[in-house]
Amino acid sequence: MIKVKYYLDKADKNRQSPIHLVIRSKGVNIKASTGEKTRNKDWDSKNQIVKDSEYTHIYINKFLSFLRDEVVKYLETTPHTLLTDVKVKEKILTLINSRKENCDVRILAEEDKNYQGREKVKFIDLFAGAGGFSEGFLQAETGVKYFDFLLASDINENCELTHLARYNHQLGLDMEFLKQDITEPNFLDNMLKKLDNKTVDVVCGGPPCQSFSLAGKRKKFDKKDDLFAHYLKVIRQLRPKYFVMENVKGILTKEGGKIKEMILQEIRSIVDLQEFHQILHFVSNLKKAQKEQSFILECYSLRLQFEREIDKELEKIKEKYIANVENKFRQLTPKIVDYKTSKTDINISTIRHGFNLLKRETELAYIRKKVIHEKAFCDIDNDFFC
Repeated sequence: MIKVKYYLDKADKNRQSPIHLVIRSKGVNIKASTGEKTRNKDWDSKNQIVKDSEYTHIYINKFLSFLRDEVVKYLETTPHTLLTDVKVKEKILTLINSRKENCDVRILAEEDKNYQGREKVKFIDLFAGAGGFSEGFLQAETGVKYFDFLLASDINENCELTHLARYNHQLGLDMEFLKQDITEPNFLDNMLKKLDNKTVDVVCGGPPCQSFSLAGKRKKFDKKDDLFAHYLKVIRQLRPKYFVMENVKGILTKEGGKIKEMILQEIRSIVDLQEFHQILHFVSNLKKAQKEQSFILECYSLRLQFEREIDKELEKIKEKYIANVENKFRQLTPKIVDYKTSKTDINISTIRHGFNLLKRETELAYIRKKVIHEKAFCDIDNDFFC
């Protein structure tokens, strides 16, 4: 049983008490200073957070949460034989010192009164790295507008540390950071939780597309292929007013511009949800007027609903869509071929097996992700199986 907790040490002459991290685990007993301080009256020992009566509570709590998560992950993933007090403390101090290096200067954000009467443009930064896009947006304020930084995401813990130090600590912003692979199934859910129903005006990010090829030259199961598609999934979910997608200049001319057109086609396929009800209403009226086309129009109606749902709800609609088409196929098959042919014909079998594969889309996506992970981290292309 791993226990990672915080406690306040003895207060200094300014009545500020250092916040210490303490670990109680089998064979491990450690305490370390986090480098942060607060007053006893501002500390919530039950919830292990600094109360909002302390004006720096946001960035301190974000760091404490980050530090706890990283330490727990380290303890859970490191072989027990390697979990010595020295090694664990080294890991903790590395995280703390990395943050300190970026926190020598504290520059509080301007007070809200300086932004009164100005339009707030809310943005998020995906594939954030060290914050190049973020920094540019924050410096691009004008006399009538300013950018409000809601969330950044990257898979690298050092990127998270850099953002916490720069934006939450130095600038005093209430920025959220999601350290997670964008291809993971629960990425959208976790992102939406951190956004807490806030409207996003701008999404920016640079998903790699270098491996794209229409000529069949690209590597199979290349992780980079997935990132653009998942970036678009975020766009489809958030429906921002604008988005910025950065990539290498060569993407514009690759394969005679066909890759650029494919990307633009994917982007243009995103439906404006503000007008979505009109499309559904139009299809509904068509179903009433053209009853002989009811099956096709029902499928079209279900397919349209793919655009506004995610995760579990989307899976349910897809299951219904596949079931409708499969039932229609079963009804039509006896009218097209005899029973014996329906069991032996390669075309009929292909369609039948295709439905089975579509039903197992979630399982296949999981397997595909595992293969991509194996290729990305184990150099699996460098063997005779590739």
